Amino acid sequence: MAGSSGSLRGRALVAVALAAWAPGCEAITDATAASSSTLAPLPTLATAATTTSTPASTPPVSATAPTTTLADQPVGEWDGAAFDIGRITSIGATDDGGYRTIDFDRYSYLHPSLGAIDAAALQQEPLPVWWQVEPFRNNNPGTRQFVLAPDAELLTLSDGGRVTACVEPAPDPLPEAVWATVDPSALDELVADAPLAVLTFAPNGPVTRIRFTHGC
Repeated sequence: MAGSSGSLRGRALVAVALAAWAPGCEAITDATAASSSTLAPLPTLATAATTTSTPASTPPVSATAPTTTLADQPVGEWDGAAFDIGRITSIGATDDGGYRTIDFDRYSYLHPSLGAIDAAALQQEPLPVWWQVEPFRNNNPGTRQFVLAPDAELLTLSDGGRVTACVEPAPDPLPEAVWATVDPSALDELVADAPLAVLTFAPNGPVTRIRFTHGC
């Protein structure tokens, strides 16, 4: 998958692809919409996310954050990507036990006309939700290890919009996605369900946010 992210042209195509994702939906940052006559429809993105509070039944955080600063912490096998899409296969810790790690299997986005686009080339945080045909493929199975920031944010897609979104034909636009904040101690349980994960990295490499999303 390195070939997709290895050139400026690849990154420019990704920016165009992201700008064209489903009508009426937005990514986290603004992008100029591409003409629908030149790009085939792309998977639906969530509109501006709404975060709910953690349920009272969620267990409290038990881990103590390391005393080192974000700039000091290890980053594992981070390759410079700002965002990533794939699945977390396992959870661990750095050798000194100071930071949580994830083994991550990167997926590619299947663009109808451009083909497979490496998620590492993404320039905006993608928020795919409620798809009826998964628009991602694991073209090159294999994992790399990333390191979580001590205060990494963990979010899951709430089921509130499922009934409205998962009908045929799919509504346009889809209902606004609602993201629920989850306690970090629930990470193991979430990973066991193998949902699609969207990672956000700090400029120097640690994972600062994980969104777990899914289709219908």
